Amino acid sequence: MSNCDVCDEEIIERPMYRGVVGGDWIATCEICGWHSEDDVMPRINLNPSKDEIISQKKLVNSIRADFHDLIYGRNRSKAGYDLDVDGIFQKLRELSQSMVFLEIEGDE
Repeated sequence: MSNCDVCDEEIIERPMYRGVVGGDWIATCEICGWHSEDDVMPRINLNPSKDEIISQKKLVNSIRADFHDLIYGRNRSKAGYDLDVDGIFQKLRELSQSMVFLEIEGDE
């Protein structure tokens, strides 16, 4: 077991192919998004700008509103309203990606 040198979270190691005994293993940091097979090194953005924080907060508010609609059914009776679950996942992906920056291996 080892920890990520950027965010100090545990690096998860597992077989490359689930259910296959032996073979290659991969390692990932689920917080930074680092993956041992990639040339790109995503790293958590420890110093976001004011604009980045505002943008992330807007996404969080939008995701919260979507989940509120999903749980409590608000606006479902309006014509043409259809909760877009794929849209919620897209917003979550965008939020997650906005919290990291990419570093090419070897660039210092």
